[in-house]
Amino acid sequence: MGAVPPPGRRRARRLPASRRRPGGALHPARDRPGGTARARRRGDGPPGRRAVLPRRDLVAARRRRHPATGGARRGRRGPGRGGRRRLGTRGRRARRRAWPPGGRAPDRPAATPVTTTVERLGPGDWARFRTVRQASLRGDPSAFAASAHRWLDELDVELHWRARLADVVTLVATRSGVDVGTAGLDRSGQLIGMWVDPAVRGTGVGWSLVEAVLALAPPDVPVHLRVMADNGPGVRFYERCGFRLVTVDADAEGCLAMTYAPSPGRA
Repeated sequence: MGAVPPPGRRRARRLPASRRRPGGALHPARDRPGGTARARRRGDGPPGRRAVLPRRDLVAARRRRHPATGGARRGRRGPGRGGRRRLGTRGRRARRRAWPPGGRAPDRPAATPVTTTVERLGPGDWARFRTVRQASLRGDPSAFAASAHRWLDELDVELHWRARLADVVTLVATRSGVDVGTAGLDRSGQLIGMWVDPAVRGTGVGWSLVEAVLALAPPDVPVHLRVMADNGPGVRFYERCGFRLVTVDADAEGCLAMTYAPSPGRA
């Protein structure tokens, strides 16, 4: 039976002599007679071999890393494998990862708000109106009555375009220099030819056109319109603008009649 260690000192683990450093001589502080050697501590022994910790230290380390004790295991390959690495704590690596260079983000140009401009066209703008009108008829053919499609064939003449602009108040909405919508108001107070490019729908272009038409309408003439019965989004849009359905049955061309009757809060 071996000697009893003095109080306050831990008993060192014993390793076979075959586990010692090859060719090493007996060391009074490490080796013991009988072919055993004291366990290596951290940093002892040849490089590349792990030091053996006492069992008490191993158990304590595992408890510190266990999730139930509130510990977190430190990751080995970056933030994705447990733990987080702190940038700026390791000299060269931190400087290499630093962004932006010089500690200041590059200046970005401020976004310019896009505004909608509504203008009235005259007979001299017939070519411009022809482009917008035919784009609406080709892009949304089901949104217009059959009579409106005559502007693609039999009425596609300069004389008719000029006469239309002279007889009907015609408005065009422009965004960033591009015509994206149109609307008109004839002598009877009917809102006709309303169209907005699908790319800018929901941006307020339709509201701008309707407000401009209402502002140009005579005060003693009620503004009304016709909309295709199967154009649900169009009907709901006009209702939000203050129009109300007059009939529930479609006419010969499949259109419903609506009139401008805003609520007292919108009038």
